[in-house]
Amino acid sequence: MRTGLRVRLFGASLALVILVGVPASVFLEGKLRGWVRDQTVEELSAYARSIQVALENNSSDNLQSVASDFAKALAIRVTLIDSAGKVLGDSGVDAESIDEVDNHANRPEVLQAQKYGTGIAQRLSTTVNSELLYAAISDGTITIRLATPLTRVNAAVHRLRLTLGVSALIFLSAGIFLSGLASSLASRRLRPLVSSAGSFTRVTAELERTVALLGRERDRFQTALERLEEGVLAINRERRITLINPAAMRLLNLEDSPVGRPILEAARVPEFTDLARKGALDACEKEFDLDGARARRVLAKACPLRSGTGVVFSLHDMTELRKLETMRRDFVTNVSHELRTPVSIVMANAETLLNGALDDKERAPMFLDAIHRQTERLSMLISDLLELSRIEAGQFPMQLQCMSIKPAVERTLDSLKARAAEKQQSLMCSVADSVKACADPQALEHVLMNLVDNAIKYCPEGSCVEVSASVTDTTIRIAVSDDGPGIAERHRTRVFERFYRVDKGRARTMGGTGLGLSIVKHMVESMGGTVGVTPNRPNGSTFWLSLSPCDASSQTT
Repeated sequence: MRTGLRVRLFGASLALVILVGVPASVFLEGKLRGWVRDQTVEELSAYARSIQVALENNSSDNLQSVASDFAKALAIRVTLIDSAGKVLGDSGVDAESIDEVDNHANRPEVLQAQKYGTGIAQRLSTTVNSELLYAAISDGTITIRLATPLTRVNAAVHRLRLTLGVSALIFLSAGIFLSGLASSLASRRLRPLVSSAGSFTRVTAELERTVALLGRERDRFQTALERLEEGVLAINRERRITLINPAAMRLLNLEDSPVGRPILEAARVPEFTDLARKGALDACEKEFDLDGARARRVLAKACPLRSGTGVVFSLHDMTELRKLETMRRDFVTNVSHELRTPVSIVMANAETLLNGALDDKERAPMFLDAIHRQTERLSMLISDLLELSRIEAGQFPMQLQCMSIKPAVERTLDSLKARAAEKQQSLMCSVADSVKACADPQALEHVLMNLVDNAIKYCPEGSCVEVSASVTDTTIRIAVSDDGPGIAERHRTRVFERFYRVDKGRARTMGGTGLGLSIVKHMVESMGGTVGVTPNRPNGSTFWLSLSPCDASSQTT
């Protein structure tokens, strides 16, 4: 293992030397080639300026010979060009062929020299059939262009490359030696770490798996906590809130997160003090009321954290449950009370008949008539209870449709006309033909029948009952108004409760069950409407119901 480690370290060091050395060599060669080229261009430019000075002091017209003489002296190609691009002298051609040389006005180095004073280019010369490096200068009259083969540049680069290669070999040898030395020293230091690397890797992998598992468990716990309908709240030993879920915030009417604040400061519920004290020792619970815009009944359970560092509360909203329990108790009490009177009367009359009154032809019909009236009352009570139970259970099918209100009102008044005539009462329909609402025809007639029948029943002789309707943009309001004794303000909010009577004795005498208005309320609400009662000026009451107007998709009946 020791030898293998040393070999691996040596290989890594050698690879580092090669990875650094090879790109460095390539980079240096490129820089070197550019430097040689720049030096050559500067040399050619200097020669060209010397020729330019010589031409200014030479009055000879034979520029071809001038170009040849300078070319021999400098060992480079010399070309003299006028401003139109015509070659006046070129050391690369014979004097007899000078006139046949192509015009050089379009040569890149000539164009640059004539425009900027100097020009440089590199290309294959068609005149001498060789790749040349050109440098030109111009004074506006004559352009002096010098050229040297790239073989000279390449030769200089080659010589420098050899020097660079020898240097690189020396440095590579030194690098190999130093790599071996460094690997030997590093292997001694890294050997203890390598021996423990396997266990460290296993510990790291296990730690990553544990962290991932904790993250998934935290996400599941957070999701479950947010979805709970029960409120959950935790405090530490200082009774500061450390955790709370959305249900608890809604229950305690908290808008901002109270985490970090004392529980009594955030919730302002004194009962939490006693619960926190007892819950730190053992599980306990307490039911109390929460004040606010909407009063709530809450059952709070407290238990200590397993670590003993705080208390966890679970909060259950018991408002609806307690309300239902109260309604159930009241319902049982009211039903028992309503049934007890007729059943007692039936039993008393039946016992009287059994004890000999059955043979009394004068008194027997009276007892039988009392039994019949009470059984009818029991039948009506049971029928209303069953109907109310069906409506509350959603078993009363509502077929909502766009219907005209006036025909339903007229049918209701026709059905009750005979009863109203017995008390010399008048029934009026003040509903326009155009009024339509979204309702169930059977349910609407049932509601109107109950309201008009109550008005007839409780109003004195000679009174008037009127059914009217008004239309707004959002509702159709149907009202049943009378000029009877009216209903006191303290009773108006409760008249739609089961078995609630304004005048209990009078209601029983008239045969009412106390469920009619409760049935009306549930039926109207099943149709998506609302009901209420207001005083009718100067005397009487107005029972009203609001329904939705017809929409474009409703079917007209």
